[in-house]
Amino acid sequence: MNFLPKPEFIDFDLVCVGEVLREIRRVKGKTVTDFSCLKDFSGRIISIGDYVFLRMINENIKPDIAIIDMKIERKPVNLSIPPEYFVLKAENPPGRISKDAWNTILKGFKLSENRKVCIVIDGEEDLLGYTVAIFSKAGDVAVYGDPFRKVSVVVKITSNVKAKAAETLSKFKVEIG
Repeated sequence: MNFLPKPEFIDFDLVCVGEVLREIRRVKGKTVTDFSCLKDFSGRIISIGDYVFLRMINENIKPDIAIIDMKIERKPVNLSIPPEYFVLKAENPPGRISKDAWNTILKGFKLSENRKVCIVIDGEEDLLGYTVAIFSKAGDVAVYGDPFRKVSVVVKITSNVKAKAAETLSKFKVEIG
């Protein structure tokens, strides 16, 4: 079954298959070692990953949406979520984008119009940047950590970024049930 990603609720999981791994590991934006480039940014900022979220908070940048899994490099961390964040929770096993995670992130994007949102993932958040690209508006910024290169990556969302994310997700295996 082919899947054309759209910002709507789904009732199936997307499973990462071997041939997509090379695309996933490719850096998709500008690598940075600090977030000074975001200090005066007036659009919506979405962070993916605990390390990125912690560093942003430490640099007085509060993302509009944070997606975390309470782990850094697979090791549990005790992270304190600032009180102004509305917290949502979802399950997402490694190597996939579960319907629970997809639908919760979509809900988080809708809520972020009026408040800051933190989505806590039970499992793994590594692939969820693709949902962020699909749900974001052009002009938003997504930030994720690249553990292989020990940097953060800032991605300005454009129609091209959204199309590439949709193309990558269309190569995932659809698992119903």
